[in-house]
This record gives sequence, C-alpha cells and structure tokens, in this order.
Amino acid sequence: MSNAQKTPLSRTLSLFGQRKAIDEIAKRGQALPGHVTSVVGQIVTVNFDVAGLTLPQVSMPVLGSEYIRLPIQNGDKGVAFPASVYIGGVSGLGTGTGDDTLQGNLSTLVWVPVGNANWTAPSGSDANTIALYGKLALLLLDSFSAHSSVKLASTGITLTFGSGSITMSSSSITLTFGSHSIVINSSGVTIDGKPFLTHAHTGVTTGPGTSGPVA
Repeated sequence: MSNAQKTPLSRTLSLFGQRKAIDEIAKRGQALPGHVTSVVGQIVTVNFDVAGLTLPQVSMPVLGSEYIRLPIQNGDKGVAFPASVYIGGVSGLGTGTGDDTLQGNLSTLVWVPVGNANWTAPSGSDANTIALYGKLALLLLDSFSAHSSVKLASTGITLTFGSGSITMSSSSITLTFGSHSIVINSSGVTIDGKPFLTHAHTGVTTGPGTSGPVA
C-alpha cells in the first residue's frame, strides 16, 4: 500500500498548501542586512551579512534624491529593501517600465544606510543640529554647472561665485575676481601680487594729482 493511501487527505492538503505558500513567499524579495563592497556614484555593490545563507553580491541603487549625494564608503553597513516590481528603469541599471511580472528575489533591491550606536558624535553637534560631512570635504553647489559653490575641507573653505572666489585657510584669506586678487596673511596684504603696506608709487606729483600704479 502506498503512502498516498495511508496518509489522511485532510492532513496532506494542509501541508501541501503550507508548502506552496512558503515557496511563493521565497520568490519575493526580503529585506536583508549587509555591507558595501564597492561604490560607483550612487550605485553600490552589497555583500549580505546573513548567517547560514550563501548569497551573491548584488549591485543596487542607494535610496535618495538626485539633489543629495551620500558619500557612501566601502564597509558602510545598512539594509537592502525590495521593491514590489522591476525598478531598472528608474535606477538606470536597466530600461523599461515596471509591471506585475514576478522578479527575482534579489533583483529589485534598494540600499538604505542604517544608523549605528557606535558612531562618534560630530564635534559641536547636538539633537537640534544637522551635521553634514564627507570623508575629505563637503561641497554645496547650486547645480552641476556650479555658478556658485561652497567647499569645506580640512585645508580650508572655498566660496566660488561667477568669476570670483574667496579661499580661507588657517594661514591666509584670498579674494579673487577676474584677473585681480587680494591675499591677507601673517606677512601682510598683497594686491595683485604687490605688497600693500610697503610699496612705492610711480608718476607721483604734488598736490591733488593722481599717482601712477603701484610699483
């Protein structure tokens, strides 16, 4: 007598339904923790940190807007969350428009950085302050044509506007506009390459006349 004749139908139907449901759930994407192994713009490759599972590394977009680019680094930790449908057309990793076609369970993931209790608090920050920093610098700009920008780095701050700029460091301040410049440092003030405090004039005349340029 076969097992089909010995096992009650009511029990096998229940197990069959459970197995089918589990198989169907497994086809859907799951939110998985991991860490970044490579970065290209706002596309990252992620290694999943899940014990007992052998999963391939997967490339996916970082969650965020075009107007704020996160300086994601190798080793950064987070969670990959699945979208319900195909997202290649919006991420640039593919073309076309999403539909209700079932996708692979690792093919619609989006990378989300996650806060960590062990992070060091930025100096001077508090719960009411937005803290922004990059590994090397922080760049604020009006657009990628960069009509105006502010770059804050460990070496100093540079403000750029049209054909002019102001650069401030721990040792000097430089104002540049077109072909002219003013530099202020511990040595004094220099205008267009000539010292301002100790300089000579050419073409000097008595009275209210105008002298020549700085020599």
